[in-house]
Amino acid sequence: MEDLIKALQIFLKYKNLTWPTHCEHDTLYIIGIEKDDVSEEDIVELDRLGFFWSDSEDVFISFKYGSSKKKTKKNEKDTKNSSKTDQNTILCG
Repeated sequence: MEDLIKALQIFLKYKNLTWPTHCEHDTLYIIGIEKDDVSEEDIVELDRLGFFWSDSEDVFISFKYGSSKKKTKKNEKDTKNSSKTDQNTILCG
């Protein structure tokens, strides 16, 4: 979690958005911050932290923080109630 917080702190230097993220298909998107607004030094650090600029999406994205494989009490309970429930906690559908 520490790397995610560090990355978000870098993005915060450029904009303080109300809704800065979108998560979908195991990908975390950072919305509203353009690559040209971010220093080269921060781009290198963001890459080390798991974020990179996607030319096809025109946003910073990460596959590192998209989903979690850790079991929780909630999804264990859901698994007992439905055989189709994935036992993984999915943060990004």
